[in-house]
Amino acid sequence: MSSTEPATLARVTGIDAILVRLPLVHPRSRGAAEARPQFARHALVRVRDESGTTGWGEVPVIDDERWRLLVDDHGPALLRHSWQRPTEAAGAWCDLPWVPQVAAGLDAACWDLWSRQRGTPLSHSLGGNRTAFTAGATVARQPSEESLVREVNRQVGSGFRRVRLEVGPGWDTDVVHTVQESFPHLVLQVDGGGRYTEDPAGLRALRALDAYGLVAIEEPFARGDLEAHARLRRELRTPVALSTSIDSLETLDRAIAAEAA
Repeated sequence: MSSTEPATLARVTGIDAILVRLPLVHPRSRGAAEARPQFARHALVRVRDESGTTGWGEVPVIDDERWRLLVDDHGPALLRHSWQRPTEAAGAWCDLPWVPQVAAGLDAACWDLWSRQRGTPLSHSLGGNRTAFTAGATVARQPSEESLVREVNRQVGSGFRRVRLEVGPGWDTDVVHTVQESFPHLVLQVDGGGRYTEDPAGLRALRALDAYGLVAIEEPFARGDLEAHARLRRELRTPVALSTSIDSLETLDRAIAAEAA
């Protein structure tokens, strides 16, 4: 089948759901108030058509309720649903409770299946054209700047050329400066995790981060506070990135309209 020929699919004929438990590389954050869990639970989903072609997706951080919704509700609904393009697959669960993680896992599997049917990479089906990318690692807050440098060095030694540092009030400009001095060619991004507010101290810290040439400052303010992110974006040269704030297409539209990132 050529890459330009439209693929048709009457129905997904089978779905496999696989629960996996992944040991975390850093199970505990000694600088945090609570210990991190030892494992992460994810679900892999594999959909297949009548010819045996398969597509894969993933449901991250799955709990018992999301697992039940996947195997009892959303998965069976997809089996009963006919579609021709993956943009139509989401109609299978439009009347079910909105659980973005479960919907996204099945949606990604349908996109992967459709791409394999057409013989094209999934990234190209989604409009991309890259054939490679630079992998990055996230480094959580550490007990000290010295231990942070050791941890970043470990990640760089593992082959990562891009690092995202978790920052927050009192743990931001100094640690970024220290890491940049130790690794001047490392690509850096910071993740505020919603820990900042628009009080004078918070804004001073975020403005100070603007001087370090970061790839982005991610989610500095509370989840969903698009107006605060938009105000900061207009003030800084450093791009402001959103992550957990974007939980639906409607929210994405509002973020774009507000120029919040």
